[in-house]
Amino acid sequence: MLSKILPANVAYAETDVDVPLDLAWPQEWSAVTRAVDERRRQYVTTRHCARRALSQLGLAPVAIPTAPDRSPVWPPGVIGSLTHCPGYRGAAVARRGTLVAVSGWPAPGPPSMFAAEPSPPSAPAPAPGPSQDHIDLALSAIGIDAEPARPGPRGLLDRIASASERAELAALAASCLGTPAPDGSATELPATHEPATDSPAPDGPAIPWDRVLFSAKESVFKAWQPLTHLGLEFSEAAVTLQIDGRFAVKILREVPADVRGLSWHGRWVIIDGLILTVVLVGTARSRHAVSRAGLPLT
Repeated sequence: MLSKILPANVAYAETDVDVPLDLAWPQEWSAVTRAVDERRRQYVTTRHCARRALSQLGLAPVAIPTAPDRSPVWPPGVIGSLTHCPGYRGAAVARRGTLVAVSGWPAPGPPSMFAAEPSPPSAPAPAPGPSQDHIDLALSAIGIDAEPARPGPRGLLDRIASASERAELAALAASCLGTPAPDGSATELPATHEPATDSPAPDGPAIPWDRVLFSAKESVFKAWQPLTHLGLEFSEAAVTLQIDGRFAVKILREVPADVRGLSWHGRWVIIDGLILTVVLVGTARSRHAVSRAGLPLT
């Protein structure tokens, strides 16, 4: 499922079945010795996925211990992210500096779920900036997250979203009214899905925009943490979701000097009852400049 939102040269592995606990490496086990069984299984299985993904980069299996800030410790020269939720575990990794062609990273979201008419004026527009058709990223960080495709607990938006973000989600929900998801599409939600209480329900399955926003911000945090080793509050990351499966990110707190020039690009998709989001962070380069430098384009 991660293939829906990851560029081809970012390696990943995922599963819906936990592996035996004895597959944990000794350096990893110390982080969960006092944890409950479910947490242990999440921890061990996501790291097993990470080793599978690392093997796709031609790297030998290694321990992936936990840093004091609780982020995974990757091998030198590797960036990555782990995620888990009920029924799903996943990992994504890449070599630091891997070039990703943003123009070759298609928006995976559900435009077919909506009417062909343009979105109403109140719906959020794509964030301004250079055209993504000619932008490549030299990767510095990855963040991925998975969540159940159902509305979050009451009050979630009040905790994670600014007033402007709540208004944008309301506009997105309004733009989707009356257009059900097509039968059998990758973005269709389970028939048992209940609409979010803070937005009107469409005729078909509703997109749980609060959970999509929560997942997007979780991916932002997972990319931010290894870059800066600093905390980040929900209010310090502004996320603008777009109907086509993209989202824009703006960091609202002081940013370390070596992170200020980096570009943030997000994708989201709903598939098989799960919300999946990814954030890729890196140095933006124009396609023309990269080609002249003689670097490979992917």
